[in-house]
Amino acid sequence: MALTALFACAIPFIKFDNDIKNFMAPDHPHRVFMDHYDSVFSSSEMIIIGVESEDAYSRETVEYIKFLKTEIEKLNWGFPARSLSSELGLTPDEAGMLINAVNQYEIQGKDILKELFGSPERMNAELFWDINFANKVVGKVSRAGIERVLALYKFPAAGIRSVISTDYIRGENDKFVIEKLIDPENINDTSAASMKEKVKSWDIYNNLLFSRDDTLTAISIDMNAIEINQREKFDLEVEKIIKDNPGRGLRSTLRANR
Repeated sequence: MALTALFACAIPFIKFDNDIKNFMAPDHPHRVFMDHYDSVFSSSEMIIIGVESEDAYSRETVEYIKFLKTEIEKLNWGFPARSLSSELGLTPDEAGMLINAVNQYEIQGKDILKELFGSPERMNAELFWDINFANKVVGKVSRAGIERVLALYKFPAAGIRSVISTDYIRGENDKFVIEKLIDPENINDTSAASMKEKVKSWDIYNNLLFSRDDTLTAISIDMNAIEINQREKFDLEVEKIIKDNPGRGLRSTLRANR
């Protein structure tokens, strides 16, 4: 009974990890190659959101795409602070201070960060943090580990692509002019019709941004290489945004590619 009680104390700290990459040893050649290519070319993982309507080129559809993009960007920017706050037991403001400190010192390497977050006096002197808060950070970071802090510190999404952010290239006299398919600050029936003309003039957009039958367009979210549990939380938050904000006359679906 004593042994059972002793082992049961660890139950609250159990974490599920279904990332297939972690079934391989950190020094396994395949994992080393994959980590290297992810660091050079970024992660190949993405989330695809399809938006279906009677007219994918309509003003209403483009405005909905803009809305989703804005909400996902807000989620992405706030995600690290929320993750650090939840796991380390910090307030959102304290998590933001920790993120700002990592931003300042990350370029100097992980060892420098370990030294910084291991010394309350140094944080007090260099970051002007209250000594009580500095002591709190020392305890939190030492328990979680600097590697865990850096993992939670990452933005989940590297970029969001849609009709709002896609470029259109045209020739003008002896030069190329690069402009947006549609100005996100000037979405109306006229600009939406102009966007359709641009798309139809260049086959590269067919079945990439829009379906050939003009009923479907998509948002693609390029993901950073983050742990699978954080990725799952982000996926669920994106799904919640879509579920809580259905577009009138629109149908949205999400697919996560891993």
